[in-house]
Amino acid sequence: MSNHTIDSIDLAVLKLMEVDDFHTPEADELASILTELSNSLNTEETPAAVEAVQRCVHSLKHGPEEKMAFGQVIQAISQTLTNLQDIKQHGKSSVSTTFPQKPAAETAQPTPSMDCDVCEPVTEQDFMQPAPVNSGSDNSIDYIDQAVLKLMEVDTFDSPETDELTDILNDLLGTLKKGSSPEAIGAVERCLHNLRHGPEEGYSFGQVIQTTSQTLSCLQDVKLHGKSYNEIQFPELTADEVETDQTSIQESAGYAEAMALAEVLNTTDPGAHAPSRREDAQQDVLFNGDPDMLGLFIEDATEHLEHVEADLLTLEQNPHNPEALDSAFRSFHSVKGSAGFAQLVPIEKIAHAMEEMLDMARDGKLTLQNQAMDLTLATLDCIRMWVRRVQTSLDEGTPLIFTSEGKEYITQIRAIVSGEVDLKSLSVPKQTSTAVVEEETTSSGSSVSAGSSVETESSSQASRSEAVRVDRHRLDELIDLIGELVITESMVTAEVHQLQNHHQDTTTCSQLRKITRELQELSLSLRMMPIHGLFQKAKRVVRDLSRKLNKPAELVIEGAETELDKSILDELSDPIVHLIRNSVDHGIEATPEDRVKAGKPRTAEITVRAFHKGGNIYVEIEDDGRGLNREKLVSRAIERGIINPNQELTNDEIHQLIFAPGFSTAEQVTEVSGRGVGMDVVRRNIEALRGSVHVTSTPGVGTIISLRLPLTLAIIDGMVVRVADQRYIIPTLSIVHQMHPQQEMLSTVHGRGEMVAVRGQNVPFHRLAQVFGLSKEKKPTCESTIILIEEKDRLAGLLVDEVIGQQQVVIKSLGTTLSEVSVGIAGAAVMPDGEIGLILDVHSVLELARGSRNLK
Repeated sequence: MSNHTIDSIDLAVLKLMEVDDFHTPEADELASILTELSNSLNTEETPAAVEAVQRCVHSLKHGPEEKMAFGQVIQAISQTLTNLQDIKQHGKSSVSTTFPQKPAAETAQPTPSMDCDVCEPVTEQDFMQPAPVNSGSDNSIDYIDQAVLKLMEVDTFDSPETDELTDILNDLLGTLKKGSSPEAIGAVERCLHNLRHGPEEGYSFGQVIQTTSQTLSCLQDVKLHGKSYNEIQFPELTADEVETDQTSIQESAGYAEAMALAEVLNTTDPGAHAPSRREDAQQDVLFNGDPDMLGLFIEDATEHLEHVEADLLTLEQNPHNPEALDSAFRSFHSVKGSAGFAQLVPIEKIAHAMEEMLDMARDGKLTLQNQAMDLTLATLDCIRMWVRRVQTSLDEGTPLIFTSEGKEYITQIRAIVSGEVDLKSLSVPKQTSTAVVEEETTSSGSSVSAGSSVETESSSQASRSEAVRVDRHRLDELIDLIGELVITESMVTAEVHQLQNHHQDTTTCSQLRKITRELQELSLSLRMMPIHGLFQKAKRVVRDLSRKLNKPAELVIEGAETELDKSILDELSDPIVHLIRNSVDHGIEATPEDRVKAGKPRTAEITVRAFHKGGNIYVEIEDDGRGLNREKLVSRAIERGIINPNQELTNDEIHQLIFAPGFSTAEQVTEVSGRGVGMDVVRRNIEALRGSVHVTSTPGVGTIISLRLPLTLAIIDGMVVRVADQRYIIPTLSIVHQMHPQQEMLSTVHGRGEMVAVRGQNVPFHRLAQVFGLSKEKKPTCESTIILIEEKDRLAGLLVDEVIGQQQVVIKSLGTTLSEVSVGIAGAAVMPDGEIGLILDVHSVLELARGSRNLK
C-alpha cells in the first residue's frame, strides 16, 4: 500500500471517533475519507478490501433508509479499518483476510446471535435477542452458536468447559457428516483433536482456541451468510507452526453484533516462554480490535465519570445549575465517543441514552431530582461497573461479557425522553452493583432527602488544571533513582567530613545536598494528588446510605485540595468509605425524631476534612450524632473476652475498643454493618501506611475519628540512635521529645514498669536493648537518652544508648521472608558509611515491649 493509502486509513480511524450518528457533518467527512481510501486502493491486488470500504461508504450514507443499526455500521467500519491496518502493519495477505459484510437490516425477528441477556432489545434498534431454536432439519447452526458461546468460557485444556465444548463439537460433527463438505468435516475433526491432544503435540492453548474460533467463523459464513464451501479456507494447525504474531480472530457478523467485544489480550513478549497454560490463554487475542484503545478508553472514561458524579450531586441540590448540566453532558458525550471508538457498543449505547436525558434537562424539559436522579446515578454506576470489567479483562486476559444490567436503564431513560412514562410512576431498576462501595451492597430505592447543603465545589465549577499524564511505573523508577542519589550524597558527605582543611569540598557537598533535596521534593510532588476525588466518593456514600437507612444526612467537605502520595491515597479509599458508612449507620441517631428530641436539626451533618500538621497529613471524619456509649462498649468488650471485668480503662482506651477484631455493638447484622470485621481492618490498613487512628467522642455531641498519615512512603526523616553495637532509625514523625533523665525523674510502678516524670506526668519507658535482646547489662538510665514517642495519643519512651543525629533515609523493604520474622522493624536503610540501619515500627516495638517478648 502507498503512504497515501496508509494516511487515509489513519485519518479515517481518527474521524471515526467523532461520528455519533448518521447524517452528521462528521459522518459526511468520514464518508469522504473512505471514498478517497477506496479510490487509492489497488483494485487488482485488493478487490475484497475495495469492496469492503465501498460497503462502509454505502452503509454510512444509506443506513437509516435500509434500517441498519448505527452501532452495527460503525462496528463494521471499525473492523474494516482494523483489517486494513493488519495488512499494512503485519503484512497479512488481503486474500486471507475476511472483511465484514454489509450490516443486515433490522427486522422484528432478530437474527441468531449470542445467548446473552444484554443482547435482548430495549427497542428495535438496540441489543439483539438470543438466537431462536432452528426449526429446520439442519440444526448445525444451533450447534455452531452453542460452540461459540462455550468457547468464551474455555481457559485451559483440561477444564470442564473444554469437555463441554468437545461434546458440542461432536454433535456438530454428527450433523455435518450428513451432507457437508469433507473440508468442513475435517476442520471440525481437527478442532476436536487439538482440544484433546494439543499439549502432547506441542500446540499452545492460544493457537488451538484461535483455530477453533476461525473454524466456527467459517461455518457461520456458510450457514448464515450463504457462502459456498469453495469460497472458504478452513484453518489448519501443524506441529511445526510457530505463530508468534498476536492476531485477532475474524468473528462472524452475528457474533460481533451480539457481543461487541468478546475477549481481550494482555499483550506479552512473543519470544517469552509461557510457564503455564493459563498464561498461554492470556497471550491469545480474541478481541476484534486494538487492546491499546481499551487502555485509553479506561483512562479517559474513569476521569470523565469522576467529574460527572460530582456534577450530578451538585444538580441534585441545584437542578438548574447550567455549568453542572453542561459539564455532565460533555462528560457523557466523551464517554460515548471513546466507547464507540473502542468498539464497546453497550457502553456507547447507555452513555448515548444518558446524553439524551441530560439534553432534555438542559432544554428545561426535565428536572433531575428524585426518581430521575436515582435513575441517572444508578446508570452511572452501571457504566462504572462495565469500565471495571474492561480493566479486569485487560489485566487478567479474561473474557469480557456485557450482561443485562444496562438494558433496563436504557429502556427507562428512553421512556422518559419520549414522554411515554410519568416520572412519578417511574420504577428505578434495582442496582446490581454499586460503584461507590464495591465490597458491600447498597441501593437507592428510598426517596428520603439526603440534605440540602454540601460545602464542596462541583468539578464543573472547580478549575480543571492542565496536566501531562505520566506512567506511574516510570514515576516510581524516577523516585527510586532519586532515592539512590540521596544515599550516594550522604555517603559522599560522610567521606568528605573525614578530610581536614578542605573547605571548598565541604561547600560543594552543601550545594550537592541542596540540589538533591530540591530534586527529591520535586519528584515526590509528581506523585502527589489532591484528596478531593476520595472525598467526592464519600459524598455519594452519604447520599445513598442516608436514603437507604431513612437517616437524612449531609456531607461537609473541608481541605479537599490537600495532597497525598498516590500510593497512600489508593490505600486510603476503603478505610475512609468504611468510617463514613459507620458514621451514618452507628454515629448519628436512629431517626430524625430522635435528633429533634435531642435539640438537633433533623438532618445530620458528617464532616470530612484533610489538613497538614507537624509534617503529617490528618484526615478526620466527624459526625454530630449521639457519640460512643462508654458503658455499652465496656460491657460488650467484657462479654467478648477482650478485657478483664476488673480492668480499669481510660476514656481513650475505651474508645480504642472499637478497633478490636470482631468487636461490634450492633444488635443485629445488616448488609451495611454489624459483623465486627471492619474497624480492626481500618486500623491495620492505616498502620500499614505508617499512620495511626485516634478516636474522640462526647456522648450526645458526636464523634471524631482522626487518621494521621505520612506525606509519602518513599523517603522519611529519621533519628539515628545507637543501642549496644546496633544502629536504628526512629521516624521523626513519631518523636515528641528527647531527654537525658535525672535520677529524681525516675521511678518504678508495680505492674507498669519503669517511669519517667515529664511535665508532671509519669510516662512509661522501655529499654530498647532489652526489647531486642541486644544486651543483658543494664546501663545506668541517667547516662542514656529517652526518646518520647506519641502512640495512640499516649506518650511512651524508648531508652537508647546514644542519639547519633537526624538523617533523611530511603526506605528499603525487608522482603517477604524477613518481614515475617522481623517484629518491630518497618524496613531498612543504607547508612552513609554503607552499612545497614533498621527502621523501627514504633507501634510494634511498644507492643513487643509491653508483652515482655524478646528477640534473640
